[in-house]
Amino acid sequence: MTRDDGANGAASCGAAHIVVPRGRFGSRQDGVAAVEFALILPLLLLILMGMIEFGRVYSQLQVYQGGAREAARCASVQAGGFSDCDVYDTLIAHLGTYTPPAETDVTIEVMDGGGVPLGTACTNSTVGENVSVRWEQEFDLDVAFWKATTITREIEGVFRCE
Repeated sequence: MTRDDGANGAASCGAAHIVVPRGRFGSRQDGVAAVEFALILPLLLLILMGMIEFGRVYSQLQVYQGGAREAARCASVQAGGFSDCDVYDTLIAHLGTYTPPAETDVTIEVMDGGGVPLGTACTNSTVGENVSVRWEQEFDLDVAFWKATTITREIEGVFRCE
């Protein structure tokens, strides 16, 4: 360690400045950014993987909602002989590669304006009432570094009987 007494070696007024030579490995700040990155990386990965997983499950929810809507549309045009489509087959066709619900889990119900059930199919007497196709669907959320979770959501499509 050396003492810096000023430009001409005379004592300066004020505190003496101590010059500490740099060691062989640089200053004490070297590698701090790497350590900070290593500490924050798991949190960043958790957020990134959570966003990706949420997007995947939300996309799956949208496909199921679309399938329920198409199945309800199929059910709505059965009154008056407009169509002879099968509601469950229509649902399966619109789900693509996703696992369809069991046929026994799918509820098809015609309701009047007050919410009173009128039957399970649109008829000439139920024209103008709402028909709904619904079921409970489980969604698996599996985020890296987090506990896997299953969320159950009711999927429903509603159309007016024609």
